[in-house]
Amino acid sequence: MIGYDLWQGRFGGSREILGKTVRANGVTRTVIGVMPEGFAFPERQQVWLPLEIDPAVTDRSEGPSYTVVGRLNPSTSMDEAKVQMASIALRLAQEYPESNEGVGVEVKAFTERFLGPEIYGLLYTMLGAALGVRLLRTYGFRGGGCS
Repeated sequence: MIGYDLWQGRFGGSREILGKTVRANGVTRTVIGVMPEGFAFPERQQVWLPLEIDPAVTDRSEGPSYTVVGRLNPSTSMDEAKVQMASIALRLAQEYPESNEGVGVEVKAFTERFLGPEIYGLLYTMLGAALGVRLLRTYGFRGGGCS
């Protein structure tokens, strides 16, 4: 997958790019799609490559962990998503005990995962400062000393 900006800048917005091969990180890849304009998740990416895992090289229990980002259905709560994902992990562990035993899942809000808990303290501090300034502007501030 390539980003809209890359498609426009490098390939002139040509629809002929779909199905064509390009080199990415020294490897020939086939372009299967173009992301919508403005999409650059998770940061400012313009190329998305398939995840390649060679099970012959690394045992699953010793392999790396991966962050997968999803979008909740508006009718699904975070608690429901956690239960559903735990259920899937449990079924995989039961069906494939050799490769999935001890492999779990952790479901977190995007902001909690990528921004951390500190962001909430910062946001509340900024909100408090903004309210303080608003109160001062609304009710006036009279400088000067005590008399």
